Amino acid sequence: MVEVVVGDAHENVQRLKDPIDLVFLDAWKPDYKKFFEIVFPRVTPGGLFLAHNVINKKSEMSDFLDRIATHPDLFTSIVSPGGEGVSVSFKRR
Repeated sequence: MVEVVVGDAHENVQRLKDPIDLVFLDAWKPDYKKFFEIVFPRVTPGGLFLAHNVINKKSEMSDFLDRIATHPDLFTSIVSPGGEGVSVSFKRR
């Protein structure tokens, strides 16, 4: 089952009751790390956290990129099918 939640993530994530299997983040770039810290604890083991624009906007989100690259519970890869870049982070546990 897929539930698309549109709106302010700062408000909407707090209202979600179920664990999260997949997150696709495309928001204000300087807030990516903040969004990650809010949502990541809710992501199930084996779940995915994807983030958009990680190549063409990387200077605006270096703290986020450092976090996902060094987080001990993540395996992260960056793909760039269109030049913008998407990070794909797999939650190990």
